[in-house]
Amino acid sequence: HVVGEKMLLLDYVSQSGEDKRIRSRTKGAKHPAFALFVNEQERHVILAVRGTQDKNDHLMDLDLADCQLSESDSAGVHRGMLNGAKFILDEWGLNTFLRTAPSDYGIRLVGHSLGAGIVTMIGALLVQDEAFRGRDLKVTGFGMPACVSPELSQRLKG
Repeated sequence: HVVGEKMLLLDYVSQSGEDKRIRSRTKGAKHPAFALFVNEQERHVILAVRGTQDKNDHLMDLDLADCQLSESDSAGVHRGMLNGAKFILDEWGLNTFLRTAPSDYGIRLVGHSLGAGIVTMIGALLVQDEAFRGRDLKVTGFGMPACVSPELSQRLKG
């Protein structure tokens, strides 16, 4: 789908919990609504993640358990938002897509509220990955929830 003259919409999930390929027992509690765009003129891949709108989003918000970001990083993070990030990265396939995108394309992650927390987790996971070292990565959140430990917050400031 072409959006305007400069953006190409690659894929989107318009409602949280909506994924025709995967059904979980949590009924969508890790499937956030998002859209993925490519701006060929600016050479950016853009992921936009929506904030809380419905009951599936509330399930992610309320999954407050503290867990560690990854096996190699014990920093505390919000489990529901981390699960949403891992769904987009691993189950939906953003990680694979970004690895195959031209390395001169910048990665832009943007979200509001719940979406801001999810893109923060995605950004934190990407900066740990050797494949993304040196890539132009920017994360922008609006109405950012408290979702990472103070120690991780300091490390992510760029």
